Amino acid sequence: MSRYMPVSERKEIRNQILGLFLLLAVLFGFGLDRYGLFDVDEAIFAEATIEMRESGDFVTPTYNGEPRYHKPPMIYWLQSFSMDQFGETPMGARVPSAIAAFLLCLAMYIFVERMTRNPRYAMISTAVMALNLSFMILARAAIADMVMNFFIFCSTMTIVANIYAKERSIIAVWVAGILFAAGLITKGPVVGLVPVLVVGTAILANPYGVLHGFKASNPIVILLATALGLFPWCQMIISAHGTDFFVEFIMKHNVERFFSGLGNTHTSSPFYYLWVVAIGFFPWVLIAPSAFWWQMKGFFKNLRSENVSDVLPALGLIWFVGVVAVFSFSQTKLVHYIVPALPGFALWIGGRLDLINNMKIKSWQVMWMMPFVLILFVFFFLLKWLPKALFGEGPEWVLNIFRYLETSFGMEWPVDDILLQAVLMQDFDIGIIGVAIAALILVGFVAGFTLVKRGYHQGIMLWAVSYAMVLFLFFNGLGPVVYDVQQGSLARHAEYVATHYEENDKFYFVGLHQPSVRLLSKVPYEALNAPSQIVPLKKSYQQFFLYDIEKKEAVNEMLNDTTPHEMCDGGYCLAVVDKGF
Repeated sequence: MSRYMPVSERKEIRNQILGLFLLLAVLFGFGLDRYGLFDVDEAIFAEATIEMRESGDFVTPTYNGEPRYHKPPMIYWLQSFSMDQFGETPMGARVPSAIAAFLLCLAMYIFVERMTRNPRYAMISTAVMALNLSFMILARAAIADMVMNFFIFCSTMTIVANIYAKERSIIAVWVAGILFAAGLITKGPVVGLVPVLVVGTAILANPYGVLHGFKASNPIVILLATALGLFPWCQMIISAHGTDFFVEFIMKHNVERFFSGLGNTHTSSPFYYLWVVAIGFFPWVLIAPSAFWWQMKGFFKNLRSENVSDVLPALGLIWFVGVVAVFSFSQTKLVHYIVPALPGFALWIGGRLDLINNMKIKSWQVMWMMPFVLILFVFFFLLKWLPKALFGEGPEWVLNIFRYLETSFGMEWPVDDILLQAVLMQDFDIGIIGVAIAALILVGFVAGFTLVKRGYHQGIMLWAVSYAMVLFLFFNGLGPVVYDVQQGSLARHAEYVATHYEENDKFYFVGLHQPSVRLLSKVPYEALNAPSQIVPLKKSYQQFFLYDIEKKEAVNEMLNDTTPHEMCDGGYCLAVVDKGF
């Protein structure tokens, strides 16, 4: 499809584009304040921002009164500005991510449409990038990753567009350099992975020659613009702390995190991100086999094509595979690390979906994930009863399913995790939300697949709309319930501390890292690695000890002679030792 498509078709697509962006505005912005900030990352970022506002020091981030060299300060600056408008609330902390997500979607559409003159490809790519669980989590989270992804995408695509433009623009190169600098001030050296990978490929495969690509990308100007963008803050942080920030941030939180791990990784398996893609990039991952087969038939030819509509899906495949491959070798693996791969994934998958009317998708290329769809359906259908069923309670027909899994597949059941049991056995009710999500997943998949297989683009829109409804229910229906179950008891403990804490009292986290309590109580804490570090001496001040239910016996043993006032709720306990016992 090109600029010469019929007027009626262009009008139809224009209405679909408008509808898509209205839908995204609702998904990203609605209900940001319906539930509080989650541990660990959201609460830390928000607390660091609040401390920056209170201290007036916008150069050095701190958390709990100590320098925080984990991340550069861009996200704290943006959250501070947002809190000026919305207060020191969950919405104030989350708005920068929501705006960055919307701007990233807008940038995706504009870049692809301007480069290819194909609004349908641009629209589909935008929908693929935005309407999935991974993107939505970061779009509604008070952390730095969505802002980083915006700068990564815009700096990368600005240079790629300049390489394939009929006339090179020096202004575009300067803009790309400034955007890259902003990305570095948001998340650090990891921002360079995608630009180096994608722009490097575009230069080497450019149909007009490597020299043309090199001149269009103009790395000298990019480096100069990046240096100018970084200089003001770098000069201030060096004046305040020397090179301490850069040594700890780069060596510990980048190099050591990648090669050695920091103890917070989810797994060491190199196949971990295949599961993340299957769940986080659903439903569009269903198209991956068909898109891969299509791209491999003319991959190198597409990369060297003068037609940008051929180039972008090929670059997108390199973009996606490159990011996933690099982080698969990282010793620290967290779910959100591969979200920078999503724009590339969208360019690649969107290119294939744009062609379904004249290059139909075969059944086996989609049906391979039918078992996964059925698993999702069963999970959400049973979600109302699942938490208690894990511990052997609930309707008999649900327990029979677990007995079958235990007998046939050796699943360990009932679960014997004390903390998990205390959290999940709280009273809560999700109503029919889980069943509604299950129905949308199954019906949306089957109906969309039927249309896509027959070559109708309406099937793509059906997938997009049905999964958008799933995401809306997930975040605005399940989100508040999940917060109450996971964070409610911690919030109540924080409220108690905030009410009863007096000047010179001491607050201890015992073997815990729950920054939401620090955020909500406004009380600094000291970290004890284990109950054995508690020293129960008579003091002239109150002592507050926060710990999880698994440490209850050990803490009580250490506080045996102090007759503490102990409150346990939802898996977490707060013990208060009065002055002088």
